[in-house]
Amino acid sequence: MLQPLPVFTAVYESPLSALSDETKDWPRMCIVSNMSIIRGPAVLWQPYVVKLYLKLLQEASNLDTLEASAGAIQNLAACQFTPSAEVRAAVRVEKGLPVLVELIRLKEDYVVCAVATALRNLSLDPRNRELIGKYALRDLIDKLPDAGARRPPISDQTIGAVLGILFEVVRSSAAFTKDVHEARGTEKLRGLARSYPAYSHRVCKYASQVLFMMWQHKELHDGFKRSGLKEADFYSGTARGDSATLARPISSQGRERPAQALLDDTLSSGGYGAVSDAQQRRPQPPHYQQGSPAQNGQPRYDRPPGEPLYASVRKGNAPRGVDDSWV
Repeated sequence: MLQPLPVFTAVYESPLSALSDETKDWPRMCIVSNMSIIRGPAVLWQPYVVKLYLKLLQEASNLDTLEASAGAIQNLAACQFTPSAEVRAAVRVEKGLPVLVELIRLKEDYVVCAVATALRNLSLDPRNRELIGKYALRDLIDKLPDAGARRPPISDQTIGAVLGILFEVVRSSAAFTKDVHEARGTEKLRGLARSYPAYSHRVCKYASQVLFMMWQHKELHDGFKRSGLKEADFYSGTARGDSATLARPISSQGRERPAQALLDDTLSSGGYGAVSDAQQRRPQPPHYQQGSPAQNGQPRYDRPPGEPLYASVRKGNAPRGVDDSWV
């Protein structure tokens, strides 16, 4: 007969070795450094939870596991309160940004969508935004379709998430805006801004907003003009008044989202959260609030300081090396 798990209200200042045998068997992660317990939704925002998701993203090969882990980070980083800000910083400090950028290169759109949306929310952190602009712009721009080309197998949600990242990067830096332009980003954005009805009205609007933001860097005007562009080329499509939508964090309800919900006009996610199975036509796998800030001695990330049952793991691969410049 299974024994009930012990319930702790507090364990005061005694070292772990002095605890009872029953208490020592309780997972160490449940006991923070001053030996008090974090309960309820606040557990979701703790740094060790972020590390678990990043471990899955780095080592799992099951596509649904990758999507779910990226979606969890997406939602944890989607809020404006302190715990979400700490999650955004924790992902960087735990070197999760290059892991996510590597997954952007996958062909499976529903995974790329979750990863891109997670990066979109993580880009609200200024340091994350700087690192994404420095190391990931070409991977992001490569995900945008070429103007006039046959539509690639990429969803409007994925494109919208990429445009959201570009919007944050462009409005924060003229240097990154120049990099976007030199990587053929302006050409692709202009094509998307005029692409309705091949792409949704929302995609066209977001592309127009990124273009508008690019033109706000006056020091780049001469370079744009040398490329044969004029001011009107950056004002195509939707007026600038809706840019608050693109600057908003994105959350999603995961794959339980009703299939009949239209992508452009649903929920508060900006229309590019997770996509339903019916919309993606993905192959089926074989099987398958509010919290409080880190406290009571749990590490904060305001500044740099056995396998899952449902996932197959690349056991023969060494952990991917991560450049310290990503932190």
